[in-house]
Amino acid sequence: MRALDKVVAVLSDAQNAAYGFLLTRNQRYLHDFEGTEARALSALDQSSELTSDNPLQQSRLKQLRPVVRSKFASLERILKAHPSVDPRLVNLLTESYDREDMERVRTVIAQLKSEEERLLADRLQTLTSAREALTSRLMLCGFLALTGFIISSLIVRYLLKRQEYEQQLQQVVFAVSQALVSGRERSEAIEETLAVIGRELSWDVVQFWSKDDDGSKLTCEFSWSGAHNVNATSFGAKLRGLSFEKSSVIAGQACEKMSVVSVKDITVVTESAISSVASSHNIHGIIAIPINDADNCIGVIELFRTAPLRDFDLMLMRCLSSVGAQLGQFLSRTEIAKRLSASERKFKAIFDHTFEFIGLLTPDGTLIEANQTALSFIDKKREDVIGLPFWDTPWWSHSALQQEQLKLAIQAASAGDLVRFESEHPAPDGMMLAVDFSLKPIKNDDGDVILLIPEGRDISEKKEAEKRVSEFYSTVSHELRTPLTSIRGAFGLLEGGKAGDLSEKAKRLVSMGRAESDRLVRLINDILDIRKIEAGKLDLKLEILCPSDLIESTLDNLRTFASEAHVSLRCEIIDGTKVLGDRDRLVQVLTNLVSNAVKFSPSDSEVLIRANRKENVYRIEVLDHGAGIGEEDLKRLFQMFQQIDSSDSRQKGGTGLGLAISRAIVEQHLGRIGVDSQVGKGSTFWFELPLSAVSPTDMQPAKGDVSISSGVKHGTVLLVEDDANIADVISMNLSNHGFDIQHVDSLGAAEKSLSGKAFDGVILDINLPDGKGTDFIDKLHTSSSTHIPIVVVSAQEQNKFSSPLLIDWISKPFEEKRLLSAVEVAVRKRPAGPARVLVAEDDDATREIIKQHVLSLGAGIQCFEASDGQKAIELTREHEPDLIILDLGLPNTNGFEVVTVLRHEKAARTPLLVYTAQDLSPDERKKLTLGLTTHFTKSKTSEQEFIKCLVDTLNGLVSGEQKTKH
Repeated sequence: MRALDKVVAVLSDAQNAAYGFLLTRNQRYLHDFEGTEARALSALDQSSELTSDNPLQQSRLKQLRPVVRSKFASLERILKAHPSVDPRLVNLLTESYDREDMERVRTVIAQLKSEEERLLADRLQTLTSAREALTSRLMLCGFLALTGFIISSLIVRYLLKRQEYEQQLQQVVFAVSQALVSGRERSEAIEETLAVIGRELSWDVVQFWSKDDDGSKLTCEFSWSGAHNVNATSFGAKLRGLSFEKSSVIAGQACEKMSVVSVKDITVVTESAISSVASSHNIHGIIAIPINDADNCIGVIELFRTAPLRDFDLMLMRCLSSVGAQLGQFLSRTEIAKRLSASERKFKAIFDHTFEFIGLLTPDGTLIEANQTALSFIDKKREDVIGLPFWDTPWWSHSALQQEQLKLAIQAASAGDLVRFESEHPAPDGMMLAVDFSLKPIKNDDGDVILLIPEGRDISEKKEAEKRVSEFYSTVSHELRTPLTSIRGAFGLLEGGKAGDLSEKAKRLVSMGRAESDRLVRLINDILDIRKIEAGKLDLKLEILCPSDLIESTLDNLRTFASEAHVSLRCEIIDGTKVLGDRDRLVQVLTNLVSNAVKFSPSDSEVLIRANRKENVYRIEVLDHGAGIGEEDLKRLFQMFQQIDSSDSRQKGGTGLGLAISRAIVEQHLGRIGVDSQVGKGSTFWFELPLSAVSPTDMQPAKGDVSISSGVKHGTVLLVEDDANIADVISMNLSNHGFDIQHVDSLGAAEKSLSGKAFDGVILDINLPDGKGTDFIDKLHTSSSTHIPIVVVSAQEQNKFSSPLLIDWISKPFEEKRLLSAVEVAVRKRPAGPARVLVAEDDDATREIIKQHVLSLGAGIQCFEASDGQKAIELTREHEPDLIILDLGLPNTNGFEVVTVLRHEKAARTPLLVYTAQDLSPDERKKLTLGLTTHFTKSKTSEQEFIKCLVDTLNGLVSGEQKTKH
């Protein structure tokens, strides 16, 4: 409205300024006139903005704007067009014009103001109504706020009390946990727990009920009651120590359900065994909390109150359940600790009083525990040795070598390996004790070694017993084999006509005697083999073999035996694959199986030997048509001293050891042995051997017996044997094959003979009156003048003895063919022909020098050259040299590898001269051995020594002139 009034005022000011100018011609009025139109229009714009929400007012303002513009336009025309108009005419015109325009302006403005006044009145009414409504709402909000404040106060008060109650319960749980600290006695912990519950939660009586051994009854073991309540105290005292069937008390229900049970008033529960007692002592409310250990209830806490229980209190139940769980864990830990303590005492007693040494080590070898037996052995206390490196303790300080051995063993055990070895330790009386010592690693769940358990067992008595048993077997072996050798040899000579022609009756008797001596030899060999199996000393001499050769040679030896039993032998060999095995042992297995098949086959039947390759094994089967073997008997067939029918076995002959020995031999070859049989249909005994890793194209026939040729040269052999009968048998056999035999009966005589005469070889017994034959061999090897090949013929086993001079070790009684073969190899006797020498050396100059030395030994000597190891192997297989001269540093395949390959081939007995720049250890020399073997270091060997060794090694293949010349 002010804006509209301003429009009228501005129009009046403009009109007055225009009249003043027209009447006075004073420029000041023009100045006042200027800008009035703009102010008027501005006031209209302001009014338009203020009434923008009212379409009617906007319409009226639109009508007013042109009127105002017209008014100002008229005033301007008058001022410009009539500068000298008569003032009276001006007054007349302007008054008329002013009345029309101003009337229109005032009419519109009056309408505008009237509408604005009406709108203002409406707005005032609306505002008044809104104010009254707001006042009502404010009053309502105030009421609601007051009500909310009162409710909030009540809620806060409730929550604070609940929080206080919850804290009280938490304090109870905490106090119980404090009462159940580790190490506290069971009774003390339970009583303190009951007191905490009673005091803090205001219960009149709190009791602990425990289960009996069979779990059928509950006994009130502990009871707490408040001192202020006489009835409660009397009630608790009356129940303490009493036992009830679980089903008759509330505590039993809680135990059975393994959950909290509450009763508002026990006096109305007539089926409870304690309801009458509770009623007489004014006890009403009960809560029973089971004490659980995993899935088993081990007891119950029971709370009593003189007033009935109120509504169910979930927070209290949770608190009591937590208390029960804590007590259950405590009782479980206590029971486990009790058992563990008893177990530890028991273990400690066993640990300290066992006769064995037992201890504990950290992975780095620090001793952290040792038993009393071990401490008593060194007369020390625990504190004297605990914390020391195990190898620095008194048990090991006597031997620096054993200390180093122990350090290596601890390293291996710390890596996770079980280590076991034998050691010697000085006893308090000065005697050395043999100890079977082991180190066992203990690992955690991640597989890391966290402890080592050293254990030592005194095996001195066992060692002594084994020594006595070995001596007994050795004595029995020698005392039985020695006369059997003479008997068997004599029968053999008689059969061969060496004592003249025999009558048919005499031949039968001689044949019978020889057969029975052979049977006795087999029995002795079986017993000794069983001894080897039990001692784990059944050693094998492996070589590449052709199974067909084994089968054929075995059948050749058994055909006479089979013919006498009227049983025919037939073989089917389908595949010619090679195997790696011990020839003599596999012949022993095959002989055992075939002879058994013959013995238990009916007359005029056939025994079939079938051999074939199956996948990665070679299978040999022996099929017979005998009575067969029952299922029960099959289970014990390969056990020692087992015979299916003892009476029949005595008729057939046998000890029940053959199959057990056969199984041990086959299993030593990493093979399998078994039998398939049906009663009334016969049996099939079989064994399988793993195929050799050597390819068929690389295989060479195994070294067989050297053929005896009428064209061989004679050789002079020294026979060292203290038994005259055996010496006669050996001398007669070898003499008939062109050998000159000189016999002596002691090592002293042998040494004297060797110093006065040159021999081509030596046949040596081991047990001689003045010493051991093995010591004599070592002595001959150390002297270059007595570097002579040796064949051992003895009743003693070879075990692990070896020497470069040793050609063969033949057990008494011996096969004449085996002895002849070994002697032929020893003295290098073979059909006439030039000596063949292989020189394996990678340096061209050195190889040429060696070649010239070899060729200088005589015309016709053949010398083959190889500059690498693989070529040396190929030339050995192709030419079968009489001597191999070998350097070790060969390319492709070194000297050690060459010897390893040749050991399993026909060249296994070929003489070897190792000529190397290396200084070899005893173990390396042992690995570098074939037949007669000599080891020379290049920088330490003269030309004369080298050539003399060539001549001696090629003994029998070099002319006498050459031998004299060199």
